[in-house]
Amino acid sequence: MTARRFAMEVLDVTADMVSSFRGGFAAVAAMLGGRSEKVLRNKLSKYNDTHHLTLQDFIDINRLLVDEPFGDRALQALCFEFGGVFMPLPTLSAGVMQADDVTALLRSVKEHGEAMAVCGSVLMGGARLSEAQYQEAERECLEALAALRELMVRLRERCA
Repeated sequence: MTARRFAMEVLDVTADMVSSFRGGFAAVAAMLGGRSEKVLRNKLSKYNDTHHLTLQDFIDINRLLVDEPFGDRALQALCFEFGGVFMPLPTLSAGVMQADDVTALLRSVKEHGEAMAVCGSVLMGGARLSEAQYQEAERECLEALAALRELMVRLRERCA
């Protein structure tokens, strides 16, 4: 089973994000420096051979839409194409209190425990997993990875 089987095409996801944005393609095209709505639609269509989304276009669109609900979907889809996940790093101030570090450590332990509990319960049956079981286990594992990544960022801040 490959990651590609479950991944939506990056262009499809990006086009969906743009169309879901208030004002849709016209608004995003205008925010991208007054580009034509038609050109943007063509760049985001996998059926068009005359216009292609550049890496800079992809970056600009994602910067514009990152704060929207599910604004990281295109980045998630791109990472999924390569067998990974997109995980934004937390924004931490230079003067983070030590209590927050302890909380991050405990959260990491808690999330890993929850992930192991879910994975253990679905694997104990020995039978094939349902899609719902897989989705739940994947969600818990990704939450554990995010908690561990936050802890790593906090550790990096403490390096001399």
